[in-house]
Amino acid sequence: MKQIAVIGSRGNTVAASLIGTMLHQAAGWKVGVLGLDNKGLTLRAGLEQLALQGYDCAVAALGTEAVDQSFQVGVLTDWSDSRLPEAVDACEKLVVNLDDVCGQQMARQFPALTYSERKDQADLTAKNLRCYPNRTEFEALTWDDIQRVRMPVLGGYDIYHGLAALGCGLSLGFSLDTLAPSMERAAGVPGHLELIPTEEPFHLVVDRANRAMELENLLLTLLPMRGKGGSLRLLTGAVPEEERCLAADVADGLADEVILPSGDRSQSVRELLSRGRAGDVLVIAGVHDPGSGEDERLMAAHWLQQKKKNARQQSAV
Repeated sequence: MKQIAVIGSRGNTVAASLIGTMLHQAAGWKVGVLGLDNKGLTLRAGLEQLALQGYDCAVAALGTEAVDQSFQVGVLTDWSDSRLPEAVDACEKLVVNLDDVCGQQMARQFPALTYSERKDQADLTAKNLRCYPNRTEFEALTWDDIQRVRMPVLGGYDIYHGLAALGCGLSLGFSLDTLAPSMERAAGVPGHLELIPTEEPFHLVVDRANRAMELENLLLTLLPMRGKGGSLRLLTGAVPEEERCLAADVADGLADEVILPSGDRSQSVRELLSRGRAGDVLVIAGVHDPGSGEDERLMAAHWLQQKKKNARQQSAV
């Protein structure tokens, strides 16, 4: 079973999920992703379980922990620590972000396939980025090929997750023209720039963001989605104490309206939805896990269903 490590301070679970979907689509492999919901398993136990179940490939999202497993490919996403991640030493091949300070350091110290949004010296570069309400597109360039890539995910900063996935596939020996079409069917991670389907004239997006930098990335990504005359309305989640002032400044500076969380999360969700107008983008930040007792998706679905039911009753009168 091939083993891939996706190493990062943030974004590693999103990139791991994207890599898993891409490899399944491109190679037909049965791919398991560790790090999204391991159900309490250790890394070793999780890998052993996937091997016993006949998986062709395992993709593990890792952070600062040391590992006692070996990996065919290690993919580095955003890394905020000044020290190099320990898991790097367990990887036979490396894929690093040349726009990341740690990635630049690693590229100088180790043989690596590099990717970048801006730097032409990278082995894999993105050009002509286009963001749409339901997808992100860019041209992926290697030293001998160019392919148009379409990912059904929101957000320009997700281009790095796409490049990380493509770089991983290239390191495994796949060609760019094989990998690019598989990205069109890539699945996003619940709670990461997740667009909730509605029949309303506004967009509804949920995201786990609860820190200042995460909120800034989220809001800057969603601002262009506003329609003519529309507003960006934000419901914040629980923010760590040390980030509250900075996160509030970011929210107030970028969102047209900010609803602060109250003791009744369901009431806050209803308040946000009731203010939605044509062209608006409504954002629920700090969203909880799907299916949990505080799943804002379920709260929103209940409100939307009730509104639809009320409209049918009124039209029948």
